[in-house]
Amino acid sequence: MEKPTIMKLNVLTRHGAIAAARRRLPRRVHDPLTRAVLLFSGAGIIGLAVAMLVHARLGLAPFDVLVSSVSSHSGLSMGQSAWMISGSLYLVSTLLGRRPSLVSLAFITATGLAVDTMIPLVADLDAMPLRIGAMVTGVALLSLGVAMVVHSSATGGSFELLMKAGQDRGLRPARVRMFLESSALLTGTLTGGAFGVGTVVVALSMGHLMQFWLAVLDRSSRARGVRVLVPVAR
Repeated sequence: MEKPTIMKLNVLTRHGAIAAARRRLPRRVHDPLTRAVLLFSGAGIIGLAVAMLVHARLGLAPFDVLVSSVSSHSGLSMGQSAWMISGSLYLVSTLLGRRPSLVSLAFITATGLAVDTMIPLVADLDAMPLRIGAMVTGVALLSLGVAMVVHSSATGGSFELLMKAGQDRGLRPARVRMFLESSALLTGTLTGGAFGVGTVVVALSMGHLMQFWLAVLDRSSRARGVRVLVPVAR
C-alpha cells in the first residue's frame, strides 16, 4: 500500500500551516460533501482549541496573539477581530491580483463564529494543572483542526493567496509565508497580545502534530476507499 505523503512543516501559525501544506501536498479529498464536512468540522475544532487556550491563560497560538491584541484595543470579540485581520489581508491579496474564493470566505466566517461560540462555553480555570491540561488539549485540537482543513483541500486562505501574489512577483512563497507569520507574531506581541509559553509550544509543535494528524486522516481515507471497493462478506 502506498504510504501517505508526509513532509517536514516548518510553520508557526495555523494560517501558515494551511498555506505551506496546501502548496506541498496533493489534493486529499475529491468528494464535495466530504470536503465540506472536513472543512467546517475543522473550523469548529479550531474554535474549541482557541477557547481552551484563551481560558488556559498561558499564551495563545502565534496568529491569535495578534488577534487578541486587536480585540483588546478595539473592543471587538476574538472572532470579529480575526475577521477584521483576515479581511484586511484578503483586501491586500485582491489588490495584488489574488481574490479569495467563496469557500475561503465561508471558512474564515465559520472559524470566527466557532471561536466566539466556544469561548463562553469553556469554564474559567484557576488551578495550574488544569490550565496546563487545557493548554495541551488546545494545542492538540488546534493541530487536528488545521490538519482537517488541509485534508479537505477546500481552502485558499489569506496567507496562501499572498504567497501566490508574491510568487507572481518573483518572490519565494516560503519566504513570504515566514514574513507573514513572523510579522503577525511580532506585531501581536509588541502591541500587548496574549504571548506566553503556550505560544512557544504551538510554534514548536504545530508542524510535527500536523504531520501526525495528516497521516491519521490519510490512513482513514484510504481505509474508507478500500471498504467501498471491496464487497462486504456476508
